[in-house]
Amino acid sequence: MYQAAVIYAPASPEMEALSAVIDGRLREHRIKVVRKEAAQAIIPDLAAADLVLLGSTAAGKAAIHGDFAEILRALKGISLAGRVVGVFALRSDSTLKAFQKALEDCEIPLDERQFLSVEAPENAPQDLGSWVGGLIAELEARAGAR
Repeated sequence: MYQAAVIYAPASPEMEALSAVIDGRLREHRIKVVRKEAAQAIIPDLAAADLVLLGSTAAGKAAIHGDFAEILRALKGISLAGRVVGVFALRSDSTLKAFQKALEDCEIPLDERQFLSVEAPENAPQDLGSWVGGLIAELEARAGAR
């Protein structure tokens, strides 16, 4: 069984709802999910996961919410090799670009299909279904190549 970490910020109703929809989609595929607010997440949450999903909204001038500060610092010095990483944002392409830059040195391949900006959680199920499906297909392909 695969394990996923869904880390998100802020702890707003919209991000809570969006992360809950993602959690549900993953569980439909029999993936064990740990879902946490970024302020509560720690590096072992990422290390234990086969699939890492990071989600944020922009916060003022910052493309990634401040609750991700510790995770972003850690990403400068860790390898996520062997994992599949996906990034989701709420109405923010700048957030996706900032996460892409933060993940560049984590020894993982990055593809535009791993990044998804959602306009509103209630309108997201269709987009999220195909996005999550693509990430799971990548996870299974990597597992099969081992």
